[in-house]
Amino acid sequence: MKSFRMLLVLVIPVLAVAAFLGRSSAQPAAAPAARPVPATRVAVCDIATVFNKYQRVKDLNDLFVKKRKAIADEEEQGKQKIRRIGKMLDALRPGSKEYEAKIVEFEKQSVEQAIAIKIRKNAVLRWHRLLTEEMYREILAAVAVVAKQRNCDLVLYRESVEIASQSTSELLNKIAQRKCLYCNPAIDLTDMVLKRINGKYINRPK
Repeated sequence: MKSFRMLLVLVIPVLAVAAFLGRSSAQPAAAPAARPVPATRVAVCDIATVFNKYQRVKDLNDLFVKKRKAIADEEEQGKQKIRRIGKMLDALRPGSKEYEAKIVEFEKQSVEQAIAIKIRKNAVLRWHRLLTEEMYREILAAVAVVAKQRNCDLVLYRESVEIASQSTSELLNKIAQRKCLYCNPAIDLTDMVLKRINGKYINRPK
């Protein structure tokens, strides 16, 4: 009997430890604490204002006007030449060899002039579009640089909309177009971006 009681004394602690370990293993592991999400720093920039006040854009537009005027002058000179040939036709007898030769020249000049002017106009438009795209990329790059300097994570487009309108439909269109309704002036990067791109353009190697 005494040996039986000693056996119980030895077995009961072992069973208690086993039960404790079983309960511990059944409990799910505690989930790791979630990391706090850092606040997003937001800024705005009026790209239209930057684009309109970018000196390179102004220089490009001035050159674009000159190129278009040069094409218009060339077109007018071609028209005058064609009109002179037309006057020569009026002085010739229809059906004569001279008349037929001159009318061929007239038609040739008319077609060649129209094609040449169209090619030049398309070339100037393509040149203007490509440089405009290039300048837009420059502005976006400047926005990125300024945003990083200010530790901004996101830059939104702030548009300048003149509320005064001639009609209700015009006003409603302006309301629909406006995306940024309010911003603190302290987060507006427009002037800094404009200062950066103009400074870089003015001080470029020449």
